[in-house]
Amino acid sequence: MIRAARPGDEGALTAVYNACFPGEEGFCRWFFARVFRTENTLVWEEQGSLTAGVQLLPVTLALGEKKIQATYIYAAGTLPPFRGKGQMAALLRQSFAVSAARGDDLSVLIAQEPSLLGYYARFGYRPVFARRRRTGQAQPLPREYGMRPMTLCDIPAAQSLYAAAQSGLHAQRDEDTWRLIAGQYGENAVVLEDAAGGPVAFALLEGGDDRLCATEALGPGAELLMAAQAAERGLRLAEWFEPASGAGEENGCARPLSAAGAALLDAMPEPGYLNVLFN
Repeated sequence: MIRAARPGDEGALTAVYNACFPGEEGFCRWFFARVFRTENTLVWEEQGSLTAGVQLLPVTLALGEKKIQATYIYAAGTLPPFRGKGQMAALLRQSFAVSAARGDDLSVLIAQEPSLLGYYARFGYRPVFARRRRTGQAQPLPREYGMRPMTLCDIPAAQSLYAAAQSGLHAQRDEDTWRLIAGQYGENAVVLEDAAGGPVAFALLEGGDDRLCATEALGPGAELLMAAQAAERGLRLAEWFEPASGAGEENGCARPLSAAGAALLDAMPEPGYLNVLFN
């Protein structure tokens, strides 16, 4: 049976999340404390037990001056013993009705693996988001630059760097979004300053076995920042992602929920950018 989440479901939803995305227990606790809302969650209940769930997170997309309301599908998961029974398929189809009823034009998601884009295609999703992978050698930071953890005072500069990198459909980031990003990444959100003390790049760092990785690094100094961060950690290589203004790695898709949404996707001249949405 499909129903909206209720207060008290957090424990069962946490169990589903950790079963589907092992190794992210710390982030899971952070997400359910800071982001989770019952009104944005659908669950499947089987004989009194919650066996599957999906988050329907509101997100505003932008294309030039145009703003598009959308649902970001996140943490879609089913407990292993109940997989293959159509529970997630039913939850996704119900999510389209819920999202359309609240006025959203698109349902969007980031695929955990590229192979899953084919799975989502059966529900009407199209691969319309891509990102470019960049790599560089570790190098010491030139003397005229400085780097440090991002603070809340850096939000306007980070937003300017993010906006300047966009040319296609992308997730809009307001101050609340940046505060969540800063809280999610903590000291792994770093900025590069030039000689005048102004931020010229930011990076959202992740762990890596043999290289420094970043979910995103943007700005004219992004390559310098990633190279210096890798050198500081004693790693040889750095790897990061940025918008793909042409060909790139497909990582996300969208499903129209309205005629306006369908027309928007049909007219998209280049891949959009969907990243750093708890992926």
